[in-house]
Amino acid sequence: MTGKRKLPSPLLSRNRLYVRVGKRITSFWIKNPDNTTVVLASAMTGDKKAVSDARKKAEATYDEATGATVTARDLKWLGTEYFKWQESLPPQQRKATSTLVENKREAENLYLFFGSMMPEVIAPHHCYGYIDARTKADSAAVKSGKEISLLSAFLEYGRRIGVLRENVAKGIEKPRNGPSEVHVEWEQVELLCEVGKKAGSRFAILGLCAQFTWLTLKRPHETRNFTRDNILPEGCYFTASKRKRGTANKSGTIEWSPLLRATVDEALAIKRWGRNSLPARYLFGNLAGEPYTKGGWKGGWSQLHDLVEVEAKRLGKPWYRFSLQDCRPGGVTEKEARGDLDTVDATLHSDSRMVKTVYNRLRHRKAKPAL
Repeated sequence: MTGKRKLPSPLLSRNRLYVRVGKRITSFWIKNPDNTTVVLASAMTGDKKAVSDARKKAEATYDEATGATVTARDLKWLGTEYFKWQESLPPQQRKATSTLVENKREAENLYLFFGSMMPEVIAPHHCYGYIDARTKADSAAVKSGKEISLLSAFLEYGRRIGVLRENVAKGIEKPRNGPSEVHVEWEQVELLCEVGKKAGSRFAILGLCAQFTWLTLKRPHETRNFTRDNILPEGCYFTASKRKRGTANKSGTIEWSPLLRATVDEALAIKRWGRNSLPARYLFGNLAGEPYTKGGWKGGWSQLHDLVEVEAKRLGKPWYRFSLQDCRPGGVTEKEARGDLDTVDATLHSDSRMVKTVYNRLRHRKAKPAL
């Protein structure tokens, strides 16, 4: 059984050019045919910019001596190639479209932090430094863990195409939170919607989308992007925005109830126009007829909650903030408490594991005795 390599590995883009990452100094050097070595450039390991500049200097010196020309392959180049590869895969093998959209947004944070660092220079302590920096900057500890997972996917792709020998982001301990315990009841969603209607069309759309998400048990991405075409005589048709790798997309219909029908009708009544002066395609899109982005939704959602807090205080009702994502577990909890047998079908999951362990937030359970 072979062990880990004891000596530095060569940079695969240039034969016989090596990098050694030490605790204090990172050096770039070449190995001559007579086994003598020559250091071409070096820098302090903790200084990412200096290390990147040292690498470029070493490569330029190497290229001048050998006449070689190689395109610089920094992390952004590797990330771009990774996304091209993902989008070229058959539908059942690539990530879901919504996941790739989110990954591309997460990748921008990675590019900002790692700058022009070459993938082979990245070390585990850089990954932990990224997690610490993100946590300190905006308390995005859990999000930073997802972004390091994306970095790991980039580096693994580098191994696949032969520009990297190892994936240093594998095995990085990522921060995790337990499942949310927020339980959104229908009365809270109803109050949110009532206040939104009084505040104007923009806020009415947000409140109606919250009701729709609670009633249909769907993910925010699926409800924010719900279109008029998916309104059928028998109910609302959905295609799951997430799926397991290697499986086909699941789809299903939520049948009409008086509340669901009223919610959809009210959303349709809000006048919005899309391109070419046609009625807006998206049921819960913005006033310009386009679907909300995460950032665009976040601002209006926060303002609506500010208005609801004032109204709840005036009415003497308890109130706490929740996200659109919390509405889905609220609907699941209601159906589970009622004893419905179609909750898994409504969520478009394959089994009841997620429903039982994550979405059902009923705190007080009732059960019959054994005999």
